[in-house]
Amino acid sequence: MTSKTNYEYIILKKEAHREFRRLYHLEEKRRQQLLVRHEFEIDEQRQEFRRKREELMRKYDGELQAMEQKHNIEIERENILLTNEYNKKIKQLKTDQEKEFKQFREQLREQIKQIKREYDSPTSTYHNSQTLKDRKEHLKRYLTEKEDESYVREKEFLDNQQQIYDNQLKTIENYYAKRIEMFEKQFQIKKQSLLKLNEQELWDIDELELRSRYDLLRKQTKSFYALFRTMLTQQSEKELQQLDEQIRFERNTLEARLTDDKREWPKLWKKMQKTRTKQFRQQLIMNKTSSEEEKKLIKKFETDEYERYRIHEERLKEKHYQLIENLHSKHQATRNELLFVQRQKLEQCIEYETRKLQELQSTFESDWMEFRNTQKTRKL
Repeated sequence: MTSKTNYEYIILKKEAHREFRRLYHLEEKRRQQLLVRHEFEIDEQRQEFRRKREELMRKYDGELQAMEQKHNIEIERENILLTNEYNKKIKQLKTDQEKEFKQFREQLREQIKQIKREYDSPTSTYHNSQTLKDRKEHLKRYLTEKEDESYVREKEFLDNQQQIYDNQLKTIENYYAKRIEMFEKQFQIKKQSLLKLNEQELWDIDELELRSRYDLLRKQTKSFYALFRTMLTQQSEKELQQLDEQIRFERNTLEARLTDDKREWPKLWKKMQKTRTKQFRQQLIMNKTSSEEEKKLIKKFETDEYERYRIHEERLKEKHYQLIENLHSKHQATRNELLFVQRQKLEQCIEYETRKLQELQSTFESDWMEFRNTQKTRKL
């Protein structure tokens, strides 16, 4: 290899090195951009589901607050109705009981008056059997007994009225207490239903987030290895391109050397033949060969020289052919080895991707089972 060829080879190697460095930096830049985009997608997905939870909780709090306000209004309305009916009933009972008590006392007074009239009547049996003084004493005792009896009856009447009064008010209280209890039960049922619905929707969001997170991870894994395969393909194409350039350079170098050999071989052979012819003629002179014999020997020498030239020319062609074939075999072997290594890298990439996806699936199934078991404790 001449100095010029060596220089060209060095330039070719430096250019190939620069190309690979440029390709490496480009691949690293694309890989970093992809990783940044993946981080952004993960963070965006996390924020999206956080927003969904916050919206759901705001919706739940709003519905619960509206439900509590409605419930409080219903309870307040029932309390107002209870108070109004309570006051109305109290007023009615007091009026009725005062009237009844007045009638009752009037009856008692009438009974006392009737007794006095009977004692004062001339036809009474008491006039015949008792003196006036005795009648008065007897009437006084009798009236005292009747007054005591009236007092007891009046007290019993008032107690009975109070009992009726308390019972009717208690009936009203019980009625509205049952209505309030009914509203409380309905409120608790609606509240539990709303809480279960909210819990179910939260469960759905958690489930969707878990699935979406692993779907995104699978998608990102596929996109990462797709980029990796693309970079491998580009690197392989660049390696093949560099190899083709090296092959072309080595082939051109060999062809130039063989061309030089073909061009120099006749000159070298002519020089060698001239030397051998001179030596042969000197030997003929030294041997004092006759003219006739000399002609035969010279003719034979020329024939032998031609045959030798032909043999050397065939050897040179065979040598050149072998050099070309060896270079071609070397290049083909180098290309096959490079293609084999590239194919191995691609297969390893596919194998790594498959293994990573299987690991993701296994992790997802484990997290899914844990998630399902956790939800059993969350359900009301």
